[in-house]
Amino acid sequence: MDNAMTKEMVVRLIGAAKKASENAYCPYSGRAVGCALLCADEKNDNYITSGCNIEIGDFESTINAVDGAVGRAIADGYSSFKAICLFSAEAMPYLTGSMRQVLAEFSRDLSLKIIVSTNKSYDIIDLANLFPLAPKFDIEN
Repeated sequence: MDNAMTKEMVVRLIGAAKKASENAYCPYSGRAVGCALLCADEKNDNYITSGCNIEIGDFESTINAVDGAVGRAIADGYSSFKAICLFSAEAMPYLTGSMRQVLAEFSRDLSLKIIVSTNKSYDIIDLANLFPLAPKFDIEN
């Protein structure tokens, strides 16, 4: 799968992640995070879905933006991803260890492009560079 990111696609993903962040439920941290996920499979090579953080008072039940977007993609029938964008207006968002593991599950060759963005800047990172020693689990069919 070719994972070259065009400027146009980067702009689309940042826009979709920013829009998703506007729906975040974050009464405890006040930090809205949006996520846009570029899916790829035989149905539609450039399907974009999104998610946002949903904070729950006990914090254990909180849903991060990545899990929200991946869950939505899976529910829509997509399990192959080209790129993901995390957006937070003021501070650069980061990927936790559990988010990296979720992304590695659906990008076993670690070729996924990760865009992190604020209102002022963005950076593009390869999952392989961010999580070089990702555990590989066998899937039994």
